[in-house]
Amino acid sequence: MQINVITPAELSDTQIRDWKNLLQLSEELSSPFFSPEFTQAVARHCGNVYVALLQEEEELVGVFPFQRGKWNRGWPVGGRLNDFQAGIFTNGIDINTRQLLRACDLREWHFDHLITSQPFFQRDFFGFSESPYIDLKMGFDAFVSKAGSTSRIKTLLRKERKLAREIGPLRFEFHTTDRSVFESLITLKSQHLRQKKLRNVLSWDWVLPLLDDIRMCQSPGCSGTLSALYAGNELVATHLGIRDERVIHWWFTTFDPKFEKYSAGAILLLRLVEHAAQLGLTRLDLGKGEETYKKSFQTGYIEIAEGVLTRDHWNRALQHTGYRLRNRLRATPLRSAVKAAKRIIYSH
Repeated sequence: MQINVITPAELSDTQIRDWKNLLQLSEELSSPFFSPEFTQAVARHCGNVYVALLQEEEELVGVFPFQRGKWNRGWPVGGRLNDFQAGIFTNGIDINTRQLLRACDLREWHFDHLITSQPFFQRDFFGFSESPYIDLKMGFDAFVSKAGSTSRIKTLLRKERKLAREIGPLRFEFHTTDRSVFESLITLKSQHLRQKKLRNVLSWDWVLPLLDDIRMCQSPGCSGTLSALYAGNELVATHLGIRDERVIHWWFTTFDPKFEKYSAGAILLLRLVEHAAQLGLTRLDLGKGEETYKKSFQTGYIEIAEGVLTRDHWNRALQHTGYRLRNRLRATPLRSAVKAAKRIIYSH
């Protein structure tokens, strides 16, 4: 097998076409995060993005996008913004992961949202979690009847009527190009993260240009979807998602705090589900997380893994030990102290 590493800007039209053909081979690779357009968008704003092209007899059989950092440490393209990770390989291919890392000039490759179905990565899994989704194949009405909590949906519909009655008629826009909506999303989301003392990825210098880039991108393989929910003249909730031809991903969302009692963000999600089903999309991915609303809305989940792909057995053992220690710490009373320390660090 021949492995060539290039930058996303060097991809030819033929290579992009072959990459997209590989994505059609498995439903598990249905996500805009696997598209060449997403990798190219990140590369326009980060200088350390590469693509490994795997070929057998001049046929493209695999694509491995990655970012390379200090000390030859690697991670998925987009880092914390990437909610689904994998190599994009033809069915039945056998990957020598050490050879792959050597070709990419990586000592190790960290992942935290890797789909679990690729067998050559499985020895490097440290832990597992669930990424919930909403199945849209049977339409909106079928979703309402199968959602994790139909009583939750009924409650939302009552709050939706109350919001319209008390504030003004509701209007949902699936995708708007109004920049003020995007700016409102960024402002309110940043405020929310600061108030909760959570890590604010929006403060990283490359993230806002990337989100603005994706917002305007309307390629079939990777389209930005900036949704807005209005009550009368009031913008009550916004969401920036990312979609391909089959799947839409719930990504950055927020709402005006003065409409919190109406569950404005959840109402926007409900309308997004309805509109996505009408467009013929087959799935809405909610992303990893333990938020209550995700449990209420989900109809299924995709198993994802956390771990480190490494060339060295001892490095793998060390990384695995560190992972186990972190998990044990989370289960002790010290967890609260550590989280408090993190909040202080991330708030400055």
